[in-house]
Amino acid sequence: MDLAGLEEITTARRTLFPTLSRLGCISLIPESVDFHLSASHVDHFAQPHDGLIAVAVVARGAMLEMMTKLYFSYFPQRFQVLATNNEGEARQWMEQQLARTIQQ
Repeated sequence: MDLAGLEEITTARRTLFPTLSRLGCISLIPESVDFHLSASHVDHFAQPHDGLIAVAVVARGAMLEMMTKLYFSYFPQRFQVLATNNEGEARQWMEQQLARTIQQ
C-alpha cells in the first residue's frame, strides 16, 4: 500500500463504476500488507467521488485498524466510513448504508 497503489485502486473504481449513483466500497487489507507510511499523509478521497456513499475498511490486525481509524480522523469524509477488523460487520454495515440511501 503506497501512493501509486492507492491511486491505481481509485482509478479502477472510477473506471469500473463511472455512472453509479450509490456506490459502497469495502476494502480488505491483510495483516501482512507492505504499508508505506507516506500513504497515510494524503487524503485519497479529496477529489469528488460521484456516487460514493460509504466506505468500509477491514484492516486485519490491531495496528492497521488503529491506523485506519486515525487516518479517517485526520481526513473526515463527505460519506459514511467504517474501520473494523471484522469482515462480517463491514458487510452488514454496508448493506445498512446502501438500504438507507435507497429509502431516501
